[in-house]
Amino acid sequence: FEGKRMKISLPQTQFINTPSFSGNVYVSSPKEKKFDILRITCRTRHYKTKLLTHTRMYFILKGKGTFTIDGKKEKATPNDLFVIRKGQIYEYAGKMTLLEINVPASGKKSEERLD
Repeated sequence: FEGKRMKISLPQTQFINTPSFSGNVYVSSPKEKKFDILRITCRTRHYKTKLLTHTRMYFILKGKGTFTIDGKKEKATPNDLFVIRKGQIYEYAGKMTLLEINVPASGKKSEERLD
């Protein structure tokens, strides 16, 4: 990705589906894992999470809800950007479509589920 233009299209993503949210995820080169990006449809809420290894950003595309980061609750509306840094605890709720970006790419050992 460095220094090159890149287009990511839907066929390059993997579909995920849980009771709380669904979406498509793209992970940069499996060897490099420099970033991943997800388009998520939140139906209810995302569990409370502590980030252990990376920075996570959420851009609200449509809908509304709330984000709670380190105990501080904020309204979430279209065009809002939330940045969660390594070590922070967060959760979100509402009916929203979000763009999630993780730098570097996240994985099972990169976060801790708290509820």
